[in-house]
Parts: sequence; structure tokens; C-alpha cells
Amino acid sequence: MKISSKNKFSWIYDLLLIAVLAAAAFLRLSGSDWGELQHQHPDELFITGVVSNLRAHACVDENTPIDLCPPEEQRWLNWSEYFDTSTSTLNPANRGYEAFVYGTLPIFIIRATAEVFDKADYGALKLIGRQFSALADLVTIFLLYLIAARLYNRRTAILASAFSAVTVMQIQQSHFFTTDLFVNFFGFLAIYFAVLILTTDLRPQISGDSKKQDNSSFKILHSKFLWLSIAFGISFGMALASKVNIFPLAALLPLAFIVRGLSDPDERERLLQPEMINRIIVFLVAGGIAAFLTFRIFQPYAFDGIGINQLWVEKISEQRVQAHGDADLPWNLQWARRTHFYSFENLTLWGLGLPLGILSWVGFLWMGWSMLKGERRHLLLWSWTAFYFLWQSMQFNPTMRYQLPVYPLLALMAAWAVIKLSSLKVKKLADLNLQTSKPSNLLTVFAFFLGITTLIATSIWAYAFHTIYTRDETRMAASRWIYQNVPGAINVHIQTADGENFTQPIPFFNGASIQTDAPYIANFNAMRDGIVTEISLGYVTDTARLGAQTLSLLVAQQPNPAPEQILAQASQTANFAPQADLRGAPLTFTLDTPVIVTTGTIYTLQFETTGGIFAFSGSAVANETDYDFGLPFRVDGFDGFGGIYNGEPNLQVYWDDNLDKLIRFTSTLDQADYIFIPTNHQYAQITRLPERYPLTTEYYRQLIGCPPAENIIACYQDAQPNTVQGNLGFDLVAVFESYPTIDLAALGLGHVFFNDQAAEEAFTFYDHPKVLIFQKSADYDSAQVAAILGAV
Repeated sequence: MKISSKNKFSWIYDLLLIAVLAAAAFLRLSGSDWGELQHQHPDELFITGVVSNLRAHACVDENTPIDLCPPEEQRWLNWSEYFDTSTSTLNPANRGYEAFVYGTLPIFIIRATAEVFDKADYGALKLIGRQFSALADLVTIFLLYLIAARLYNRRTAILASAFSAVTVMQIQQSHFFTTDLFVNFFGFLAIYFAVLILTTDLRPQISGDSKKQDNSSFKILHSKFLWLSIAFGISFGMALASKVNIFPLAALLPLAFIVRGLSDPDERERLLQPEMINRIIVFLVAGGIAAFLTFRIFQPYAFDGIGINQLWVEKISEQRVQAHGDADLPWNLQWARRTHFYSFENLTLWGLGLPLGILSWVGFLWMGWSMLKGERRHLLLWSWTAFYFLWQSMQFNPTMRYQLPVYPLLALMAAWAVIKLSSLKVKKLADLNLQTSKPSNLLTVFAFFLGITTLIATSIWAYAFHTIYTRDETRMAASRWIYQNVPGAINVHIQTADGENFTQPIPFFNGASIQTDAPYIANFNAMRDGIVTEISLGYVTDTARLGAQTLSLLVAQQPNPAPEQILAQASQTANFAPQADLRGAPLTFTLDTPVIVTTGTIYTLQFETTGGIFAFSGSAVANETDYDFGLPFRVDGFDGFGGIYNGEPNLQVYWDDNLDKLIRFTSTLDQADYIFIPTNHQYAQITRLPERYPLTTEYYRQLIGCPPAENIIACYQDAQPNTVQGNLGFDLVAVFESYPTIDLAALGLGHVFFNDQAAEEAFTFYDHPKVLIFQKSADYDSAQVAAILGAV
């Protein structure tokens, strides 16, 4: 029952497919190193950490641990070692990751690839993982083409693959090292074999006319049904070994046989013959065995010998509990007060883009209506799409990422709707008997316009989204701004030839001090060519409180320089005893001689004093919680919390709202010079539950000065420097955004961007969150802050 038809111009479709795959590759593979391969994505961080600790090799000397074994004495694990759950170095539980519950097949692929090419360092593993995610999605698009061509025709197939190529959710996930797109690839491979079962013409093999065929049990081995069922089982087993929640896909194997019978009365009669029913049972059993064996091979540590690994079961159960409302975890707060339409809204508006989203659901509904009218061939894919979408939509955490298995199928349904519309027939009014009909030119033109318009609009959205991977990730950009604008403990100011004022912060390590005959020496490797005339200290204090003292600075290229080796010097005499601020006060040294510095050259700063005990400190920067990645990131060789800044103030916004938290808030705000909000992760979750977090909700409202009648989340989404006035004595001084953008400067239209901050949190949180930086103002009033927050 082969439904697709050949076309004498088939080479055109081949060329179009190549173009589609090339465009898809560009959108997915370019920008794979976004974020400078740092830890913006928590799932990536975890999975990369797991892969970096696995070992696919063992040492020839069995008494030598693999981590101590020289490369030339290593060998690949043998099968016995690979399947030994208790000792295998490929088992995450044996390498410090008992909580790993993702599928192991993707991490095996990445680890083996990394070891083959000797690219096993952390950054390389993450990059390889992202690139394999992109490649998996590319193959999925190709499989979608094959599926659509088999079920419908090549016009539908090429348009479906084009729609899928520009689907933003697939593009985004192709830039992440997670297991989701591996699941999609193996899942669609299984779907392809199910479609082959549905459409392959097997009449000569199952007709029952040949007694020799029916009487020989060995003839079953020559049945394409058997081998397609086994192929389905292998593919499904690999999908299951990538992520276990794809398990409902197993239903497509028996469903393929059922739909085959429903689609053709003659076929149904043949399939209902007792001998054929028995064979189908054999096929299903063979597929099930193939799936089990494949899962056993590629998820070996779900088993312990011949039994199930109870540790694996426990961790799976724990993970399922954590993904439900029964688990009181910070990241679950975002799902409070969400309707079951939330996944649909985000998938349609952001994941697919509104034009494709609308057309996809029109195709979905139209395809469902066509089935009611007798077109049973849609049932296999339509029922899977409907079931999986509804299943995920009804979950406690209906994130649109979990809908990835249906995105390509929705693209197919959009394409089917366009092609179906173009071929609709209308009655000729001139014929009184109304028995003849012909394709409508008007509908054909409209369908062409609809398909092209949707494809162009979705491509614009896809390209705009892709641009976020070609720019600095917002937290990286914010970190660089922080190092340049937030005073560290010691700050070297370099004036470059092009007029840039570059600040190079240098750490002053905790516990260090400057005393008589005990200078403090700080070395720095100049990061710019230029001239240094000033060196500033964030805060300096004499903890001995010995009155007026002289603090001196020598600049040289070696410690303890002779007089002729000193490049410049400066000194300040004052009473450096701390007053209201125990950190002391800022101090700037103006050098007696400008120092010309050269990139890559090491210079020495030597601080000396005539008496007292001096200590330096940088600005106090407050982050929101330990559950998010705090700013600044380590970038350009700077480690913000390695002696540059005081990072002890932390609001811990997820702690219970009580008197202790009120004290923590007021104390932290008193100490902090800056407040960093690196993502929407906190304010967009906590303020959804004001009855649980009344204090923290009010803190977020007052920090930005959001009017009582307005939504706090919307206030933060729209906030810009100089446009908001907070009430807690902190000013919004910098915002970092990276919206999907189209550059139309050549047309005189500048940049057109799409503000997607209203999308589901995960859509922006990982790769382009909005970052806000607040600075304490000169009129900060501790008593006023205590009164505002204490009134809650």
C-alpha cells in the first residue's frame, strides 16, 4: 500500500532538500560555542560534568586506576567491563553522579567521540555535545522528509522539512548539549519504520495463496514485516536509552498494523486471517525483544546482572517526584497558577512562531476531520501527536521543550494543509448535474501564497533567533561590564591609543595585609597596550587604627626593585582608620610618571606602609541566591570572587519569608554596593506566590519602583536605566539584553528585534536572559529600607 507517487522532476526535490538541510545546518551549527562554553545552562553543566568524569578506557595494568594510567598504556573497555554495573567507569554512579537519570546512550556517544579525537577537556566535550545535538536534529529533518514522502508526496515532504528546518525550538535545542534531540532522532527513526510497515506493499508475502509459504514456519524470516518490526524495536530501544519518557512511542508498532488494516478493506481481510494474526504477534514480540536488548545494551546500568538496578529505579522515582508539585523546589515555583494551555501558548507563539503555529494547528484539526471522513492513513502520526501533546500539556511542568517529539510532526501537518488546500476541487456551476469538478486555480494560488508567506515569516523569526548565538551572551557581557565599572580591590586604569579607558582589576586575597617591612606584592599581565597614570583601590583600611600613616605604591617589573628599576611611584598620607564603613574608603594613586604598558608583559605593584595594618577590598556585590549562577562570571582571566570583589552578601530570596529573612534583607542591602539580577529566574517565580513570599514580593516591587497596580514581572521585563525609580536606594544603572534581531540597517530601518521576555522562563533563561544591575545611590537610607520592608 504505497501512497506516495513518483515525479519525473524528482531531481528538483533532491536539490530543494539539499538546500533545506544546508539552511538547517547553518541555523543549528553556527554559534555552537555561544556563551564561550561557560555554564549558563544547568542541564548542560550537569551532563558535561558527567561525561568529563566517565572513562571509556581501562589500564593495561589492572592495578592502576584509569585516572593514573598513561595514555600509551590504556585500552578500550571490554564487554565484561562495560556491562559490569558495579565497577564500569562508564557508569555515572561509579564516577560520583548517582543522581544521573538521563539516558546513557548520548553520553556514551560523546565520550567515545571525545576519546577518539583526544578532545576530552570540559569545553571540548560541551562543544562536541552541542554539535551532535545539531546533527541529530538535521537527521531528524531528513527522516521527516522520508516519512512525509512515504505517507503523502514529495511536495508535502519538502515543505514539511523546510518548516521543521526553521522551527525555533529545534534551533535552540540544537545549541544545547542535552539528550532531547538524540531522543527525537531515534524516535523519528522508529516512526519511519512504523510508516514503512503502514505503507509497504507486502501482498505477495501475506496473501496466503502459496501453501508452501503458509506451511513453512521458516518463511516468516523472509517477511519484511519482521525486519521492519525489529528495526522499529532497535530504534525505539535507542530512543528509550536516550530518555525514558519516550516510552509511549512503543504503541506505534501495533498501531501501524492496525492503521494498515483500517486503511484498506482488502488489506484488513488479509490481516485478520488467523495465520496472519499469529505472524503479527510474532512481529510484535520480535520488535519488543529487539527494543529490550537494545535498551539493555545502551542503558546497561539500569540493570544489575539479570535484574533491575534498584538504585537506578530509586533515582528515576526521585526525579519524577521533583518534577511534580509535591516537591518544594525553587524551580517548580514557575509552574504555580499555570493552566494546561500554557504549553500550547508557548509552543505556538514562541517554539513554532505564530504563523507556523497557527498553520500547524489548522493542519492538525483538518487532518483530524479528514480521518472522520474516512482518511485513515493520518491516524498513525495524528494520534501520536495528539496523545503526546496532551500528555505533556497535563504535566505539572508543561514546558514546551518537553514537546520536542511533536514539533516536526506539527510542521508536517502544516505542510499537508497547504498541499491539501492547493489540490481541493470545486464544483463547476455550469454543470447542472454537479457531477464534475476541477482544481480551483484560486485555491491553488492562495495555498501557494499561504505556504510561502508562512515559510518566509517563520524563516525571519528563525534567523532573528539564531542571531543571539552570534553575540556575547548577556551574562558574559554583563560580567565584562562589571569588571570595567564596578571597582575591585586593586584597579589598574589603562588609557589606550584609541581612547579606551580600560580597567584591569587585580585581586587582593582574603587574609592578606600590608605592614611595616611586610609589603604586599601584586603581579599583573597587562591586557592592553597603553599608558597607566592612575591605580585605584576599592576600599582601604588600617585595622590597627594607629592614626596618620603613609601608604606607598611602587610600579616595576620585578618585586623589591632597586631605585633605578622603579617605573613609577605614588603615596598617600592620611588616617586610614575605618569610620562608618568598616572597609574604609576608596583611594586613588596618581603616578608620578606615566607608565607605558605592553600587552603580555608582567608588571609588579608593591604596596608599602610606614605603620599600621592595611587591607584592601573591592565592592560588595549581592547576588540573589545560591540556586542561580551568580555574577560576575569568570571571563578574560578575571575571577570576581577570587579577591576582586566581596561576594558574601547574598539575599537568599528562596528562603522562607520570616523575621530572620527580613533581617537578612536589610543587612545585605546595607552591605551591598551593587545588586545583580542575572536572569528572570527569581523574580518571575517568587512573585507568582505573594501569599507565600509577601516580603520578597514587596522587595522586588520596591527595588524597581513598580506601581501597586502593575505586574511586577512586566515591570522587570520593560525596565531600562533612567526609566524606573526604585524605593530602596538602589538605581538601575545597566541592563543587558540579547533579543532575536534582524539587521535592516541597509534599508535604513535599523535593527528590528522581538522582545521574547514574556515567553516561558526556560526559553530565555539559558541563552539570552535579561540582566539587571543596580547600584547603591548616595542617598541610600538604611532606616527607610527597614521601614519599607518591615511594613510587610
